[in-house]
Amino acid sequence: MLRKRQQAQEIEAHAERLGGPAPPPSPAPAAGGAGPSSAAASSPAAKQVAPPPAGAGGASTSAAAGPSAPGASPAGDAPAAAAEGGQSEGKAGTVELGGDRRCTISDYKGSKLVDLREWYRKDGELKPGMKGISLQVGDWNTICSAVADIDRALQQQDMSYNLYLSGKRKVSLSQFKGKTYVAVREFFLKDNQEMPGKKGLNMTPEQWDILKKGIPNISAAV
Repeated sequence: MLRKRQQAQEIEAHAERLGGPAPPPSPAPAAGGAGPSSAAASSPAAKQVAPPPAGAGGASTSAAAGPSAPGASPAGDAPAAAAEGGQSEGKAGTVELGGDRRCTISDYKGSKLVDLREWYRKDGELKPGMKGISLQVGDWNTICSAVADIDRALQQQDMSYNLYLSGKRKVSLSQFKGKTYVAVREFFLKDNQEMPGKKGLNMTPEQWDILKKGIPNISAAV
């Protein structure tokens, strides 16, 4: 049991170290908010909720379901970005989400990690950036099992939705400048309120759709 716990801690430490050097600076929104490529998600006033015990993933919370919101999901990045993401879904263990964002697989001491990350270009090559999050396979499976619930929350604009993963990680919705994003992100407690942490990735509805289509690809690789 102690050996398994040590191995889990090593894997988590490895996930924390993933990311590589930061990409060259790029225009960012003004302080106080965070867009899809920001380090921390911008969301409405944080709910005062008690998170589940560390290590217990799969629990979700949401407001009572109402009638479906009319119309399609809110638009995110330009359609060209979504089209770019769809071109490389067939690569084993890699899903191109568009806008230099990827879902990839890494291996640490025989344990697989699912990496949702923003990449950047250097010397003509794509390299992993600091903005993103590495998930253990159990957390990835939890997300896969909750796709329908996440879709429902996105369609209904249910900003109270939370899908808790292991540790202080969760899937939730965030908004920025009238657009809604699916956020896979760490959180921390401040004054008994959940606040978005620095590690994570916000996906537009288009990028989330691409990730869903790539689930069989990623799951087969882990």
